[in-house]
Amino acid sequence: MNNVGFAVGTGRCGTRFLSEVLACDPAIASHHERHAFSDTFHRYCRWYGIDADEAGFVATKRAAIEQDLRERAYSFEASAFLALSLETLYRELGARVVLMVRRPERVVSSYLRKGWFESTPLLDDPGKPPTMQDVAMPHHFLGRTMPRGAEFERWRGLTRVGKIAWFWNRLNRELLEQAQRLPAGATRLQKLETLDYAAFRDLTDFLGAPASVTEKTFAGVRGRKPDASFGQRTVHV
Repeated sequence: MNNVGFAVGTGRCGTRFLSEVLACDPAIASHHERHAFSDTFHRYCRWYGIDADEAGFVATKRAAIEQDLRERAYSFEASAFLALSLETLYRELGARVVLMVRRPERVVSSYLRKGWFESTPLLDDPGKPPTMQDVAMPHHFLGRTMPRGAEFERWRGLTRVGKIAWFWNRLNRELLEQAQRLPAGATRLQKLETLDYAAFRDLTDFLGAPASVTEKTFAGVRGRKPDASFGQRTVHV
């Protein structure tokens, strides 16, 4: 499919920001995490090596994109839930994908505020995929990746900071490994800390997306402070 792009990452890494900036362009249908359960289930299956058929996942994405393109010139979605879906998005939808990366201490602090890994995970056999845990929403469990096999016991003994730091490291490694398996030009790595207006224009060129968002509009979206209601607690606290 033409005119289709995605942004993925660990979460808390700028995917929402990018979707909000692109949504300011009237020619772009831009979304953030629009299929939470479907996407995290696909991620869960990929992570634990469950050989599930992908037809439903692909059909859900394709139908939403086709609806976008009936109304706009470009379809874009930013979602950390798609972090293990790069190869499927490229193969089935012809999409280009931006890999968003943010400094680890910022991501860890943000996930601490959101309550990640507050409960001790229940798992008797680390060699098997875990069953549903007691969480607020099913996709929270499916998206909170844990180690597989023998590595799980060491991870379970870490502090919450350690668990989330492991998550940041491991998921970013998986992102890079997927990108290396795709053709050159299918993915682009972007650090949130260096995403100024010039870098944003480079991303729209890479995505093949319309580029009518002005520097003033970009700065206005960038000036909004995410998680303001949570205060300023950091990993040091």
